[in-house]
Amino acid sequence: MSLSLTNLATLLPLILPLLLIPPLIYTTTRKPPSPQPRSIPSPRSTLLPHLTPSQSSQLAYPPNAMPGARDVDTPYGTMRIYEWGDPGGRRVVFVHGDATPAPLFAGIAHGLVRRGCRVLLFEDVQHVTFRSIPNMTPARESKDLWGRGYTDTPLNARHDSRLFATQILFAIASSPVAWTGRVDKFSIIGFSLGGCIALDFAGTFPSLVEGLVLLGPAGMIRRLPRSYTRFFIRHPPPGGLLRGYLRGLIGELLGVRVGRMRRRLGDSRGVLDAGAQHVGADTTTASAEMDISGLLQWQYDYHEGHVDSFVDTINHGPVMGQHAIWKKACDVVRGEACPSSGLHNSKILVFLGDADDVVIAEETSRDLLSFLPDRHVVFKLLPGGHGFVYPNSEEITSTIAQFWEM
Repeated sequence: MSLSLTNLATLLPLILPLLLIPPLIYTTTRKPPSPQPRSIPSPRSTLLPHLTPSQSSQLAYPPNAMPGARDVDTPYGTMRIYEWGDPGGRRVVFVHGDATPAPLFAGIAHGLVRRGCRVLLFEDVQHVTFRSIPNMTPARESKDLWGRGYTDTPLNARHDSRLFATQILFAIASSPVAWTGRVDKFSIIGFSLGGCIALDFAGTFPSLVEGLVLLGPAGMIRRLPRSYTRFFIRHPPPGGLLRGYLRGLIGELLGVRVGRMRRRLGDSRGVLDAGAQHVGADTTTASAEMDISGLLQWQYDYHEGHVDSFVDTINHGPVMGQHAIWKKACDVVRGEACPSSGLHNSKILVFLGDADDVVIAEETSRDLLSFLPDRHVVFKLLPGGHGFVYPNSEEITSTIAQFWEM
């Protein structure tokens, strides 16, 4: 029996509600989507809760490596900060590079504190090829940028200069001491990638900054080492595909023992070795015993987000071709912008390694002099490769103190 158009029109109002019932039931009964995590937690959350205080103090990077440690919650995850020194002294922020966490600057920081400074270090990143750096083993670093040391890895956030500038603002905003205001300004000491981050911050917020010291600054590197330019590093597969292979590439680049991710002390069979020497419990002076190779191995083994942050920084951090960033900051230094800045018509101090094959001294000095007349910059050439900072900590500290007339 066929339905006439008239009968069909009569039945439609009765049939349509029945057709809508199944999707309506699905819509009203299904569970809402689970909120996506904002970060990958650091070993602060994944490792330390499973260790005794004695075991923690024996780690290649113990949580008490430097004084004044605090963990600050931010929209991008939790970040590790170290701050100590005279609350009324000259304020100094340290920014490191792309692979090792905060302890690189320990010797310089302690030296400046003894000269009356207030220092702030948080965990960052360092852009170097460690296998090509003969002086890297005894080197140290400072603040933990995202995805390094005891600082989380932000998800869905590009690791570029904007993210790192935000981290500096988070750090100073969390301090019990005023770092900004009509009178209060601070200086920045930046190493490698941290040097270009410091320049970008000073050019963007010139009224907050009164001094710049650059140690082997990145930003104008002519060419990256070949290990940084492999296809899957420059074009990481989406969604965690081939993650193990990518992790292996980064492990080879860093010169660490390549292996699976470890989440517990029992996974390690040697979390307490990693080269044997460590900072230990005494944080009142800089220890010369921290083994950076052990620290890199610890970070590679136990920080679940380190590879993610490292790769994203290589691809999006201010490493090469940053002419605009350098020029903007140098315009302030040579007196052509922001008269209210402490950097206006001033000088900056730049340290370079005479055997550095990453940030080449001759190229970097020539690039900087294309933006700044030599009366606005003081160069200091030190022995060593890209890891020249820690072996020369005492000389760097005394040169900075003299430059700042402390």
